[in-house]
Amino acid sequence: MNFLTTIVLATLSSAATTPLCNQPGQLCPIEGAKYLGDWYEIGATQIIRNTFERDCDCVLANYVLKNATEIAVTNSCINPKTKEPSTIVGTAKILSSSQLKVSFGDNSVGGQIGLFFQNLSKDPNYVVSNVWVDEKGNYQRALVTSPLRKGVPAFIQKPLEFTWILSRTPSITQAEIDETLAYAVASGFTFISTFMMF
Repeated sequence: MNFLTTIVLATLSSAATTPLCNQPGQLCPIEGAKYLGDWYEIGATQIIRNTFERDCDCVLANYVLKNATEIAVTNSCINPKTKEPSTIVGTAKILSSSQLKVSFGDNSVGGQIGLFFQNLSKDPNYVVSNVWVDEKGNYQRALVTSPLRKGVPAFIQKPLEFTWILSRTPSITQAEIDETLAYAVASGFTFISTFMMF
């Protein structure tokens, strides 16, 4: 084994992650303090990419605790056409350890669509379905979902499932993507055909 191979294997070993929860469809107890900070968007369902994230690449979300019940949310991205940065600021109300109610004051067309779904009810619209942790217990990858509300017909709900893969790093391996999507499918989500990667 040469020196370069040793370094690569050591890096892969140190980057290995395991899921915090192993019961798809069940709420996963998330430690809020470990979830704060920067998260890169690895991929999202098509409805997201075609509405409030349209013309948005390199999406980065930042979470900062405001008080005991609220988190400040700052989402930023780069417009691939103009190369101009864009930022939107919102607030997430903490409803449980893994459930938030996120709202943004956005007047754009895509933002208005997002606000429509956000305001359908006071139920959570941001659910951390699972996180993958490193050997030190740090959160490195997350599956986030935003289930649509009760009363919405199934034929409308399924194509509109809001789901994201987030990571502490700008990219992850295909194996990690597949593992995250497999957990989502096991949890009952059917968005695979409409999932878009960066």
